[in-house]
Amino acid sequence: ALFEPSLRWVASLPAPAPLEAAAPAAPADPALRLPGGGEERAVSIEAAGETLRGVLHRPASLDPARPAVLMVTPGFNCRTARYRLYVRLARALAARGVASLRLDPHGIGDSGGVHPFASVAELYHHIETGGFVADTRAGLDLLGREAGIRRAFLLGLCGGATTSVRAGAADHR
Repeated sequence: ALFEPSLRWVASLPAPAPLEAAAPAAPADPALRLPGGGEERAVSIEAAGETLRGVLHRPASLDPARPAVLMVTPGFNCRTARYRLYVRLARALAARGVASLRLDPHGIGDSGGVHPFASVAELYHHIETGGFVADTRAGLDLLGREAGIRRAFLLGLCGGATTSVRAGAADHR
């Protein structure tokens, strides 16, 4: 009832003229070149029926024998982490020759999926009991495919630390 006058007014406005379809733009280079010569690139992984999204940071000179760093999201925060901590860390690592991956697990950030949890406490319980381990292992697979990396350090804060320990116990890469 409160919005009825506004809704009637909006409904009475004339329809806007149709827009002309623009020619499709040429696909842009998805990689961002970094000042030190490295790059960061958006990546997607299919895992458990969902599309996981992340950012792969490659140094200018990549040594696949050198371990990479997979940054595991802290709880329900996305791959940037609070205060863009993971972004700053990934760029600093790339400047020092270390590849890294920042990955959103399913249902978080830009990744597909929906969590059925009624509360943050339920989501934390899901994380604490290994709910993001499979997604983390999919990230390790991506590091192998995209950068030839055979070993990685798992790094996480809060729930990301728990996921890192659980994933590391299950996957010795």
